[in-house]
Amino acid sequence: MVLTSCVNDVRSGLQDVPAMPIQRILFPTDFSVSAEAAWPYAAGLARQGGAELHLLHVVAPPAIGASPDGTVLWPPPLVSEFLAEAQAAVDNLADRMLGLGVATRTQVSFGDTAPEIIAYAAAQGIGLIVMATTGRTGAAHLLLGSVAELVVRHATCPVLTIRHDRPAAQRQVITGALPRLRRILVPLDGSELAEAVLPQIVGLAKRNGAELRLLRVAHAHALRDADLATAQLRVVQEAEAYLAGVAHRLAAEGVSASPAVRYGGTLEEILDDIWVNRPDLVAMSTHGRTGLTHLLLGSVAEQVLRASPVPVLLFPARTLPALDALQAARWAIA
Repeated sequence: MVLTSCVNDVRSGLQDVPAMPIQRILFPTDFSVSAEAAWPYAAGLARQGGAELHLLHVVAPPAIGASPDGTVLWPPPLVSEFLAEAQAAVDNLADRMLGLGVATRTQVSFGDTAPEIIAYAAAQGIGLIVMATTGRTGAAHLLLGSVAELVVRHATCPVLTIRHDRPAAQRQVITGALPRLRRILVPLDGSELAEAVLPQIVGLAKRNGAELRLLRVAHAHALRDADLATAQLRVVQEAEAYLAGVAHRLAAEGVSASPAVRYGGTLEEILDDIWVNRPDLVAMSTHGRTGLTHLLLGSVAEQVLRASPVPVLLFPARTLPALDALQAARWAIA
């Protein structure tokens, strides 16, 4: 399908679509080596954008008793001890961040990790959550999910996840410099939701001199008037034309973008492209489905988050005000 503008004076640009300013960044940490993998990104993005960095630690000790109605009971002295130790650790990290020129705010909460992160982000008007993920899979993931995925499903802002794969002995050193972000992969499917991430990425690309790789995965079924081979060729050509148009719009904004079309299953081709080309970041939108629908079908974006060896920046649909602007200057399918 070829996308063309149907609104007068749209200018086929991104300047009419507002990007979200990030004034506050949330870094949830449990002080593990896994969490350390995300430190440079949290500190670097805050320093680069002049944002305030919020450091959050959620104390969630193991259950040691329950009331008749099932409510977990925590002895007050034990709670106080946990909170005091956590506050000291968070304050120490804040001091290190301050030494790097990053303004910080600290918070220690008590409860379930994901709900506390989500609630804090909403209450504080957080513009971006930066957190680590261990990429858990299998039965444990199906039953329990991961904290990062739960946060993505319910967060009121974008979420940047960094997968940890280093041995425990390899400690992360915070320098305040943002890790390399020179190649950013943006999967697009032609939808307004997928394109809505572009205005949010333009500023990041410009600040880091990054090139965008625009990926479209094409697939086709045999039609009455054409065999499968003809249908495959048609969808690939249409995908190439679509990406060329998007790249042209980005060039008008001063951002270099190279189109890439792959044929096959969406998830498989996105992951293969990541493993082969090793971008510094993957940026994509997600519907943020929950409940039974999510359990049965999952989300391509979340599966990318789970399996990607590189950082993934996800924009839940509810966090993209740009969708309103895109709908006001609609793209027609021709």
